[in-house]
Amino acid sequence: MGTFKVLIVGGGLGGLCLAQGLKKAGIECEVFERDRSKTDRTQGYRIGINPDGSRALHACLPADLFKAFDLTCGVDSHKFAFLTEGLEELLTMPRAADDADGVGIHRSVSRDVLRQVLLGGLDDIVRFDKKFARYEQTSDGKVTVYFEDGTSASGDLLVGADGVNSGVRSQFLPGAAPVDTGRVGVAGKIRLTDEVRALMSPACLSGAAVIKAPRGRSMFVARQDFPGQAEGHVNPERPAWLPVEEASYVVWGFFAKRKHYPVQGDLRALEPEALLDVVLGLVDGWHPRLLSLIRKSDLSALYAWSMRAAPDVEPWESTNVTLIGDAIHSMPPTGGVGGNTALRDACELVDRLASVSDRSDLVDAVRQYEAGMFKYAFDAVRSSMGFLRRATNENAIQLTASRVFFRTVNRVPALKRAVFS
Repeated sequence: MGTFKVLIVGGGLGGLCLAQGLKKAGIECEVFERDRSKTDRTQGYRIGINPDGSRALHACLPADLFKAFDLTCGVDSHKFAFLTEGLEELLTMPRAADDADGVGIHRSVSRDVLRQVLLGGLDDIVRFDKKFARYEQTSDGKVTVYFEDGTSASGDLLVGADGVNSGVRSQFLPGAAPVDTGRVGVAGKIRLTDEVRALMSPACLSGAAVIKAPRGRSMFVARQDFPGQAEGHVNPERPAWLPVEEASYVVWGFFAKRKHYPVQGDLRALEPEALLDVVLGLVDGWHPRLLSLIRKSDLSALYAWSMRAAPDVEPWESTNVTLIGDAIHSMPPTGGVGGNTALRDACELVDRLASVSDRSDLVDAVRQYEAGMFKYAFDAVRSSMGFLRRATNENAIQLTASRVFFRTVNRVPALKRAVFS
């Protein structure tokens, strides 16, 4: 293997998974993260890890860290249901089968804990409090990154893993900035007590669920359940350096077009109580148990965001600068694959770079990575946008037709098997 160095701007899930994979492959790298420390920013919401994401983590992490990751996962959802706003079951879908080897399986984990796992063993690689300013490519095939504190770093390949507001992408592909979808989301968390369990429908308790209501309003509800956590039990095999996961909880996300919100400005400027009132006003008339559930949300964990998505972009000329994750293919959460696609990016790029025998072959390795990523990642963007459009569709006739279709499929086992085969 040739000697070269990879600079990674961004220490989120994709950037850290890439660093772990490069370290495992014996490739020199450095990560530059704008957060001031590894605990500067909490990311406590649930993230579903699908088989692609699980396989990527297994390939990139050393065995002890993958085991730590596995030990931090909650009980995974085995079903996915569609419900009405009155909690009537429309359709329950079986989850796709997991790999027999136990690697490529569905998992459920808190983002913050996963990030701490991914930081494991990278103290000598991750540089905190480094805000990207610009980069410069030189005639000798090198690239230098400059930071706002006046420092810089040089290497052979720059990877922008700095998220939806990527500074690397802004310089590298200024026309690829994410576009506003016209939809706004609000998310919340609720501690999973016995009282909360009683409020949840059986479909929500046995898996994740989407509530599709009239007037283009939808809500996602899922549980993050850690057996024994309520009693304070911790798996003795869990590494002592990992933060102890909080008690089990329910996570919800409400989606609607911006025009339906009574506040047209930045919802993040609202006080938590006011933000919760906005959501309660938009779901007025839904099942009383759902309203009671939302009212129990942890006010400190509420947040709102405007949904953006990557535009269709034409393939670009590959260089010694490339992008992974939300930096290039940001997508709404309605597909449930954004984080998994970033993890897949990291794994695919490691695979390409691990085969490089000479520094002159770097750009060709990047080209191969980008060719594959361009297809699977932008397919995921389009699929997620399709889900978002359907979730916020205001056409009453189409809503009625979809409910009839879902009920029919749900009641005829042979038809359900055919649909999901």
